[in-house]
Amino acid sequence: MGGGLAASALVAALRRRGSGAEITVLSAEALLPYDRPPLSKELFTRTEPAWLRDEFALPDDAADVSLGTSAVELTSGGVVTADGQLWEADEIVLATGVAPIAPWPGVHTLHTWEDAVGLRSALESAGSVAIIGAGWLGLELASVARERGLEVTLVDATPDPLGTVLPHAAAARIGQWVADTGIAFHGGAPVAEVNGRDVVTTAGTTVDADVIVAALGSRPQTKWLPAELLTRCGHVAAHTNGRVREGLWAIGDCAESDGTTHPHWNDAVAAAERCAAALTGSEPPPRRAPHGFSEMFRRDVQLLGTPSPTADVEFDQTVRGWVAHLSLAGELRAVLAVDSPREVAKARKTLVT
Repeated sequence: MGGGLAASALVAALRRRGSGAEITVLSAEALLPYDRPPLSKELFTRTEPAWLRDEFALPDDAADVSLGTSAVELTSGGVVTADGQLWEADEIVLATGVAPIAPWPGVHTLHTWEDAVGLRSALESAGSVAIIGAGWLGLELASVARERGLEVTLVDATPDPLGTVLPHAAAARIGQWVADTGIAFHGGAPVAEVNGRDVVTTAGTTVDADVIVAALGSRPQTKWLPAELLTRCGHVAAHTNGRVREGLWAIGDCAESDGTTHPHWNDAVAAAERCAAALTGSEPPPRRAPHGFSEMFRRDVQLLGTPSPTADVEFDQTVRGWVAHLSLAGELRAVLAVDSPREVAKARKTLVT
């Protein structure tokens, strides 16, 4: 179940590992699997989805694919879709992903190609945009919108951009990029209401903008599943190899293992490989630390490991950028590398997975 990166990578991994099983992919979206990171990074330049290619694409004739097919019920040996059809299978893999948090009607979100088309159309005739949420997505959108010439305002409940992920010393450096680019940032107070063109924070700040975008994160698309399978936050509780129970698996953004979710692109691919190994009884891939990447303000940003806002920080300058080493109780837990890809390769050898 699911038609995104995790599902596509799983099919490809199963075939590479010699599986001859009959595979059916049920996708709620009406499009074949595509890459989601370019939706924000290439918002104004991409004219079609970035279709998954090479080892991440669905191999030709590797699976029967049913697009625009949403699940409504999980049975003991199958899935019932919105059209009433029962799809039976020996093994069911849940890779339904997430949906953006959208608390206010009329506010744009960005998760699908359709979202990107609508947001781009709105911004092309706008002079200003307010982005609620200064996480990875919010910062990427702010970067491309400002480069496009729009007046951009970022609003976030935390005092710093990426404040829920990074300690202040590291987040403040990213905040300086925001300021240097001419983007207004209102942090430290959540949004109380959105009223027409106005975003109003609990501190009483009002931001007026032609377009408003919510970049507040996401929730797993699991409401149709039995409650006993879900964690408090709605993810499917699974083993690190994806196993939930006999005949049922969960991978990608909708899954949680060892109390942790890993929402990054590389994490979805790694989860698919581990699940394929378990399903085929073959050797699992080596465990790697979570790895996320971004492009913003003309900088390459990579985050390796599991960061914490309470981590201790040590900075090192590199040839083109800098690296922040994030530690807890003296143990290195994450590395934030800016324009420093070689440092990421070095960190892989020492980080806790």
